[in-house]
Amino acid sequence: MGILNDLRVFWYFRIRHPWVKFGKQVHVQLGCYFGGAEPEVMMGDRVGIGFDCFFLCKCTIGSDVLMASNIHFVNRNDHRYDVVGKSVWSSGRGPAGRVTVEDDVWIGQSVTILAPLTIGRGAVIAAGSVVVKDVPPYSIVAGVPARVIKMRFRPEQIAEHERLLARET
Repeated sequence: MGILNDLRVFWYFRIRHPWVKFGKQVHVQLGCYFGGAEPEVMMGDRVGIGFDCFFLCKCTIGSDVLMASNIHFVNRNDHRYDVVGKSVWSSGRGPAGRVTVEDDVWIGQSVTILAPLTIGRGAVIAAGSVVVKDVPPYSIVAGVPARVIKMRFRPEQIAEHERLLARET
């Protein structure tokens, strides 16, 4: 991966954000933040994280995941706004949500993902999308809010893809 990435990984995950659990061949760019009210981030192997990504909710990221720059993982219930007689400032936090990104996922530039939800195996999230609900496996989603625009593969291609990927490991 290179010495500069090794230094960034050491800085991010051993010094600045030591609670992050990560696998092999994780590539992280500058400007990323791994925190939030209840910081918990777990990543598999071969994960690429672009510039200025923010992990502000609990996240489980699978293996073979590519993330472009400026992606935000946010808890949709971060602040209560429904408490009568209290300002938003005084109402406290809502329940923590988790984002689960399964294996073989590509997340495009400037995507916002609102927990809790799951992005299914093999999915592709188009640039600029706002993901507010679960993304089916092998779907391609786009828009605000994100919706399925097409499938990445036909069913027989998914079976072949899965078979070939299993041989790699």
